[in-house]
Order: sequence, then structure tokens, then C-alpha cells
Amino acid sequence: MQGTVRGTEEEKSMPHVELEGPCDLRSYWEGFESRIDRSEERILKTLTAYLEHRGRSLVIEATVVEGYLQQTVLVEIVEKDRKALVRLFHGQRPQKTAGLRSCIGWIAADLIRRSPGCRWRSDTLGLPASFPPLRSP
Repeated sequence: MQGTVRGTEEEKSMPHVELEGPCDLRSYWEGFESRIDRSEERILKTLTAYLEHRGRSLVIEATVVEGYLQQTVLVEIVEKDRKALVRLFHGQRPQKTAGLRSCIGWIAADLIRRSPGCRWRSDTLGLPASFPPLRSP
């Protein structure tokens, strides 16, 4: 049993979004403001953002509330060769709930809105095709 990972494939997969095109992390960071998104099922809130000194990665502190479960996570955006990956910062073990997956998609959609030319490439979020509305066909 050594090395066996338990749980469904969805629980084991690391939720992420792949973006392509110029995603301007520095401009996104400079204009960053704490935001909140509420629905009947959950509350998403971005708290603060940290830009890596070379400007190639950004870490956003976010809180996800679903019922009685509250999780504060770090979402990392790493850019390389005109592509970006939005994912959980390494070393965290949050519950990979629909709200957490929505939070990653919400942050990716916000980056797209503020970076002309940046677009949704693919994801492992398992959310409805209508989320977010900026997802490429």
C-alpha cells in the first residue's frame, strides 16, 4: 500500500487554468483591489496580491466560504513564453470543492478581463461550460 493515493480522480487532480497570449501580471498587480463575489452557495474574496520581483509570477491570497467551510488559500499565476498557469500555490492541501475551483476560475477570468490578448486555453476545474463567460469556445 505504500505510495497509494486514495480518493477519486477529481479529488486528486490539481485544479488549474491554462491561459495563452500576453497576460500582464505587473499591470494586474498594480491595479489589484480586493474583490468579493457572492452567490447562494458560496462567497469568494480576494484579499491581497504579491508580485515576484522579476514579475513572472503572482500570488493572490483568497478566501472561499461554502456553508460552514471556510478556506484561505494562495492562488499562484505563473507566466512563461506567452502562457500562464493559474493554480493553487504548492504545498497547500485544501478541500478541492466547487467553490475552490470557482475561485481559481474567477481569478483567471479577472486576469483575462484586464489583459487584452490574454485568453482561456484549458482547465481542470470541472465547472459548467458557462463559467466563466470569458472561456474560449
